[in-house]
Amino acid sequence: MALAISDAAAATDRRVHLVETAHPRRSGLIAAASAELGTDAAGAWRRGSRDCVTIDRRVADVEPCGWPVLPSSEEPAVTVLDLGLPAPEDLARLAATVRAPSSSAGRPCPGCD
Repeated sequence: MALAISDAAAATDRRVHLVETAHPRRSGLIAAASAELGTDAAGAWRRGSRDCVTIDRRVADVEPCGWPVLPSSEEPAVTVLDLGLPAPEDLARLAATVRAPSSSAGRPCPGCD
């Protein structure tokens, strides 16, 4: 979906920066670039291009410490962020952090039974 949004924005003659944060093994954009441009200066993001879209995706298992930076001459008009899907091993952790809504007094909200 993020690639389709990026392509649609690029079709209106705007520069687009698409950033995919998914784990490299779960990337849906591996074959999206028409040209691979290497990694950023920090070595955390792999960069590619596709018409007027610059695509950055994670390089390693470790989450990057920051966002990929484009040269000022390539500043995008639109930035699209693709958060990807959570990895199966993260689903239990995410589910454990979800709590039922409650009122400020700590009592369940009306209708939350």
